Amino acid sequence: MGNLMISINKITSLALVSAALSPLYLSAETMVGANPAESPAADSALETVVVSAAREPLTANQVGGAMSVIDSQTLRRRQAASVGEMLRSLPGVAVSRAGGLGAQSQLRVRGSEANHVLVMIDGVAVNDPGQGGDFNLAHLYNYQFEQVEFLRGPQSALWGSDALAGVINISSKKSDPGRSGDVFVEGGSDGYYHLGGSVGLASDRAYLRISGQQLSTDGENVSRLGSEDDGYDNTRLAMQAGLRVNDQLKFSTSWQSIDATSEFDGIDFSTGLPADQSNETDSQQLCGSLRADLTLMEGRWRHQLGLVYTDHDNDDETENPFAPTGFDVASTQAETLQVNYQSHFDLNEAQTISLLVEDQNQDLRQRGPASFFGDPNRDESVKTLSIAGEYRAQLYDDVFFQASVRHDRNDDFDDATTWRASTAWWVSAATKLRTSIGTGVKNPTFSERFGYFTNFIGNPDLQPETSQGWEVGVDHAFGSDLAVQLTYFRADLEDEIAGFVFDPGTGGFTAANDSGESERRGVELSAQWQVTEQISVSAAYTYLDASEQNASGADQDEIRRPSDNASLDVTWQPSEKFSLYVRGDHNGEQDDFFFPPVPPFQARVELDDYTLLSVGAERKMGAWGSIYGRIENGLDEDYEEVFGFATPGRTYIFGLRVEIGGK
Repeated sequence: MGNLMISINKITSLALVSAALSPLYLSAETMVGANPAESPAADSALETVVVSAAREPLTANQVGGAMSVIDSQTLRRRQAASVGEMLRSLPGVAVSRAGGLGAQSQLRVRGSEANHVLVMIDGVAVNDPGQGGDFNLAHLYNYQFEQVEFLRGPQSALWGSDALAGVINISSKKSDPGRSGDVFVEGGSDGYYHLGGSVGLASDRAYLRISGQQLSTDGENVSRLGSEDDGYDNTRLAMQAGLRVNDQLKFSTSWQSIDATSEFDGIDFSTGLPADQSNETDSQQLCGSLRADLTLMEGRWRHQLGLVYTDHDNDDETENPFAPTGFDVASTQAETLQVNYQSHFDLNEAQTISLLVEDQNQDLRQRGPASFFGDPNRDESVKTLSIAGEYRAQLYDDVFFQASVRHDRNDDFDDATTWRASTAWWVSAATKLRTSIGTGVKNPTFSERFGYFTNFIGNPDLQPETSQGWEVGVDHAFGSDLAVQLTYFRADLEDEIAGFVFDPGTGGFTAANDSGESERRGVELSAQWQVTEQISVSAAYTYLDASEQNASGADQDEIRRPSDNASLDVTWQPSEKFSLYVRGDHNGEQDDFFFPPVPPFQARVELDDYTLLSVGAERKMGAWGSIYGRIENGLDEDYEEVFGFATPGRTYIFGLRVEIGGK
């Protein structure tokens, strides 16, 4: 497809042309979640619909794995927080952010690596193949999102390589009937401002929604050495459209572009710690899909044909006094083109089988200055052909069973076959027992196979990482006011890829498969309690034991995986016009790596635990909109999530929102 330049004019034109010519049917519409005490036989229209738990949308009561859903009301109440910061409060999650807004933000699930979690937006996988295979959640803010699903445990049998430890699926809002729109603007500490708006049209047969937002901040100093602030700018445009030709055929499309510029501090090689530098990263991404849905045999046989395209461009400009311009410029461009076909056939009212065929091509273009350690300039590609099958059944009136298997045929390294099975059993109208077991796979990344721009030498002989995991859990409702979810999980990872292995032959570092196993096990507990009509409470706690074997064969803790995480969220809504929330997130002690300038060039350090307090309020001003404000890190906690990188102190943000039409 070539190198697509992302700009406001060009992406808007592309979105409008796509909407007019070939719209794609998006993921299932989000519905209001039912109380956990409702019978599983209750009308599905009362249930929350989730997309990531199967190859077809399911109601939440059918899901046999641990799952969390952030609904539209919670997204609005959290105002404009980044998606990564919102996920921090969910069970099983550990977030590592190397500084302030815009800094690299990684999410680890149940002790996994950051690139073991698949992130999808409207069903489009947005992980960046050119940046280690994970998705930088720092660039994604929750404006115009309707629902966030978080399914934990191995999901590769459903979604492929990047879903070894879990799946996050983010669904955009669709237009309300008629004409609708909104505009918001907010400002706050450190020169922060954030503004955006959307317009939408919808009828019984078609819908179109276009939205945009822009965020900028002067930032704060993030390094221990120095006082320079690191700023950040982010522009996001998005479009969703759909057309129902008749009761059997529908099309729709979804596109988004992000253009972000982040200032960052590099490592001072005399200390091994970050220090003030005039470094900058420009990240651009274009992600979109086209899909057509055809329904035959009075709805029993459903066909879906889809096209998915993503383009990730990253340009790093770093200080180098020996370079002709005083800076080194390194870049990656990773394009993914995927064509997929799905077919779903209802054997009867209680049983469905699904078939998936998927052809994916990934191309990497890497550019950078050559050095003593080699020439990083290269063009590489990977092709994968996948076939998957799934069986879903409702056994009796209260048992839901799901099984899937997938085979990925890779052209450059070992093929992979993964499987998964889960059961949800409603032993009563208030109690669901669930269990799931499955395998996951993560293919070696481009950087692990072909190298970085510094003294990292790629290893083309790497094998995929593989994992087997299982969990058991119970969901129980105590009356209509209190619901609790408890899960025990375990996973064992083999052939884990170590990304910092000294190569005496080259004097540099490389990646290699470890010979031992990494073990992850733990407990997740979450609860939602409607204390009174005005007060609601949600809480989560995770205990994690994640270890790997060191060079001598002894177990040691995995880095950036705290053994204890907890969150508490209290909402007070005394009237329809006013709401107030208070949220606390506690992160336990965790290990990290420090890379000193002298042998052994790598050491372990311990990061202190910390607690973050956020407070927010919103006041509706009639039918036209609302005013709101929030305080983040209200305790002004001094903490690090990545060794040597400071994080923002207490910040204040105030905003105004205007809404027109729609709901």
